Amino acid sequence: MARRPDPRRAAGYFAPVSGAKYILLTTSRRDGRAVSTPVHIVADGDTAYFRTWNVAGKAKRLRHTPAVQIAPSTCRGRPLGPPIRAEAHLLDGQASERAARLLARKHPLLHGRLIPWYHRRRGWTTQQYRLERPATVAQIRRSMTGNGVTYMPSLRSRFSAVTHDRFCRRPGDPPGPPA
Repeated sequence: MARRPDPRRAAGYFAPVSGAKYILLTTSRRDGRAVSTPVHIVADGDTAYFRTWNVAGKAKRLRHTPAVQIAPSTCRGRPLGPPIRAEAHLLDGQASERAARLLARKHPLLHGRLIPWYHRRRGWTTQQYRLERPATVAQIRRSMTGNGVTYMPSLRSRFSAVTHDRFCRRPGDPPGPPA
């Protein structure tokens, strides 16, 4: 059963899952089918963390699609609340170590001792992921137009202009990619 949100960490986007021991992490396969997996989580304001090993299916799916849904759940994966959208990003270096310490603090036996030992014994690389609030369309547009470029420079190739003319032009539009 989901715990009540931790009062020190309840503020922020991940407040609904801040007190949960497990979350149901839903990732997407390349064909779009959803795959749900229960994982331990630790929430820290507008950021949350979880861990897995490098050869796990969820790690493979996250390499190509960082968009996920999370919901508080039981250890068997039964959802206990509504899902919220997030983006998962692989951590390295000090950020990864910090996430590992936070997980070990919340789950001392499992993430402090057993899981790291088991991963080492199996020869797996333990990976920590950061969950963040998904970017809005306005934020994406701002990041793309912030330097005056409205599309990626690689799209200015001849092939792209021909492809754009063939598939994206409406009658009356000038030829070539949008200016």
